[in-house]
Amino acid sequence: MTDSNDNPSKPSMLYCMQLRCGDRRLVVPRSAVVEIKAYSPPEPLLSPNGQKPIAGPNWILGSTQHRDQHLPLLALEQLIDQEQPSPQQARICVLQILDSSLPLKGYAVLCQGFPSLLEVPAVIDSKLGQQNAADDPDVNNEFIASQIQLDGYYCAVPNLPAIEQRLAQTLSVAN
Repeated sequence: MTDSNDNPSKPSMLYCMQLRCGDRRLVVPRSAVVEIKAYSPPEPLLSPNGQKPIAGPNWILGSTQHRDQHLPLLALEQLIDQEQPSPQQARICVLQILDSSLPLKGYAVLCQGFPSLLEVPAVIDSKLGQQNAADDPDVNNEFIASQIQLDGYYCAVPNLPAIEQRLAQTLSVAN
């Protein structure tokens, strides 16, 4: 692929991953995705210091191993929409924490099927707010930054900083 800077008339592109979580298609920055793993049943959720098992809310399914670390495994559809996650054709998407001030190194998200790589025009940032219709139920959802239309599908852009903050708060309280 050529860099869009080689052709000034071509808009700059962002590389994103499209994940299916329940009935939603989520678009996350490719740079946030560390790895896609085969599904394995979650292990017990451990405290942030890894010393003891803790109970978490229903949207934290447990933990998964990644590079000798136990990472929380999230069901985003349960956090966002209160829907039950489906382990059918499930994969685990490991994400890095974007907020370096948080004590977590990363977390994992349960997704269905194979995530796909997308090129999204970088100018989309200025249009995100315009694509949220007033009757869109996600307008007031703190975990959805916006809805965008790509290739004929509506995709949600998750508010990763809000998700990370909620996860960090939840784990600190459960400690």
